[in-house]
Amino acid sequence: QAQLRQRKGRPLAPRMSPCIGAMVANRHRQQVASGARSRMWRRAMGGQRWAAKVCVWAVLGAALLGAARVALGASGEFVGRPAPTLQSSAFVGGCTERGPHPAASLRGARQAAADRQRMKRRAGKPEVNYAMDEEGSRASPGSERAAQWWADNAQAGEEAAFDQTRLVEFVLGRPFEVIQRVLETVCVAAGMWWAWKAASPPSSDQDTGTTYSASLDRSTASSERGEVLRAGLQNMGVFFVKLGQTAAQRPDIVGDEIAEELKGMQERNTPFSDEVALRIVAEDLQWRGPLAPGVLWDGCPEPEGSPLLAELDAKHVASASLGQVYRGRMHDGREVALKVQRPGVQPALSLDWAVALLGARTYTTVMGSANDYGAIVDTVARGVRMELDYHNEAANAEEFATRHAFLPFVSSPGIVPELMGPRGRSRILAMNWYPSRAPRDVPVGERRAMVEKAVEACIVQLLVTGYVHADPHEGNLRVGDDGRVVFLDFGLMDRMDFGLMEKCSEGVRHVLNKDWLQLSRVFQDVRFTPTPMMRNTAYGKSRKPNYEPCTLEEFAEEVGIQLEAEAGGQSRFGAMATALKTLSSRYLMLTPPFVALLSRTFLTLEGLLGDDPVLAKEYNVYRVALPFALRRLFSPRTKRGKTFLRETLLRNPASKRPLPNWTALSGLLASSSAPSAPGPGSA
Repeated sequence: QAQLRQRKGRPLAPRMSPCIGAMVANRHRQQVASGARSRMWRRAMGGQRWAAKVCVWAVLGAALLGAARVALGASGEFVGRPAPTLQSSAFVGGCTERGPHPAASLRGARQAAADRQRMKRRAGKPEVNYAMDEEGSRASPGSERAAQWWADNAQAGEEAAFDQTRLVEFVLGRPFEVIQRVLETVCVAAGMWWAWKAASPPSSDQDTGTTYSASLDRSTASSERGEVLRAGLQNMGVFFVKLGQTAAQRPDIVGDEIAEELKGMQERNTPFSDEVALRIVAEDLQWRGPLAPGVLWDGCPEPEGSPLLAELDAKHVASASLGQVYRGRMHDGREVALKVQRPGVQPALSLDWAVALLGARTYTTVMGSANDYGAIVDTVARGVRMELDYHNEAANAEEFATRHAFLPFVSSPGIVPELMGPRGRSRILAMNWYPSRAPRDVPVGERRAMVEKAVEACIVQLLVTGYVHADPHEGNLRVGDDGRVVFLDFGLMDRMDFGLMEKCSEGVRHVLNKDWLQLSRVFQDVRFTPTPMMRNTAYGKSRKPNYEPCTLEEFAEEVGIQLEAEAGGQSRFGAMATALKTLSSRYLMLTPPFVALLSRTFLTLEGLLGDDPVLAKEYNVYRVALPFALRRLFSPRTKRGKTFLRETLLRNPASKRPLPNWTALSGLLASSSAPSAPGPGSA
């Protein structure tokens, strides 16, 4: 206004009334103040944008940390000292009240109060220890090889993976990847459930007279619901694929329709590109020429060079959960099978482990379970991780063949090391091609003989050698042209402690003798049940259990009633698992980590018996196992097993001149000569 007045020749400061002057001054002050506020706001906005970003990151981190705290049992102690787990507790069963940690005073009164609150919440909750005592356990031969492998082959990118005590460290190192994987898994599972419920089931006309068979041949056409189910499990990761392969043989657990739809996952998983597989072969073997005459891989720099093999089928012959198999012939005439690892499996495994562990811990916390399901997740994840090392699988195959060479009806293909990639990084497993047929391609009589041989071979693995094939679905079992049962895929193996083998042998005897009290004591020794036995007093009243001690005799009586009422309760391992699952609502049942792979073995094999109604009705697994159980009991390796044998066969074993207990010895011999189902020898 002053400049305008000056240009017009007017005085710079016109006379104005005191009232108007006050109004102008007040307006000027308001404009100055408003401009200052605007400048302050603009300056503050830049800082607020930065602060908003910080807040978003803080909220995401707090949400992730809170979820992890819930999944980890709200221990809150992530650094410096691992959170207390069920394995670290020396108490077995019962209720315990533990005071604050001795170092609580050093962390201040506030942290000590938090410790006291946490211990108060945990008071009254039974805690278990899965480890067997020293006198009743002894590691089986070869266990040190697995431990040494894990010590040598843990990669830098997954140093915190497959160890539940380092879950938070792993999650915080890659929070968005874990969140994304959790959301993907939840969305796929929800979509799978919705599609299964929304899609119409097969009409009654289509499945009239259809009964479930444990073979790979479907008795009905594949449905839309089944396609969604199989695709969803494959998208969720290798954990769920392995679960689906096992569930395919257990219609008594998941239902006939689901088991029928899952059968295709055992041998016919969704394949990946053959061009990608051929390029992996060339890269791992550092081969610049063609893989075989007329078989060029994508990007081959020397198409006119010498071929790697004399023959190679460029189309896969089988597609599994972790790889695909190709058939070829070497220049010396040997036929080989090349298993090529599926791309992207290894990086996703650690994320699948984190998702499964978060789910297991959340379930344990919400349901108030005393079991440490995280230990089972660790066991399975470590097994699958070792399965991805093809040099380790080759060593497993050679050890399996050596340990079971005394069984004339069992065989496995040999390894071809010159066609494998670098140690620790090989994505190719080369084995001799074993002339054989799939179980679905043989007559019922030969199939029955194959199932009997496979079951007896796994019983030997459980009670004699302690080296158990943990993935014996029908995709990994073949009927050799020489009449033997051929085991394939030795990536997922399990080792049995000598103490477990001896206790399982005792359990076989007690089931056949219907000695439920002694069987219940075996359950305690192998940590299927706690000591003392715990009964759920809230059964039928509340979802959250409340355990109180009870007598072992009471539990033994319930075990006998349940096993005698269960179909196959005295002839099937799987029926016993079902009976114990039924009792778990009334009594505290534990799940030691070794059960994860072992139960998979026998649940899968016993599911094969369902293909033959006569065999399923007459075949008694316990009677077939009895001779091997007695062999283990008569050759104990643990201190407790030796003491048990002396007390069984001798009267007054502590005296200087103990006398033979002929009654006990004759009872053992009589039980071993009891009539049994036809075995592989008779077949």
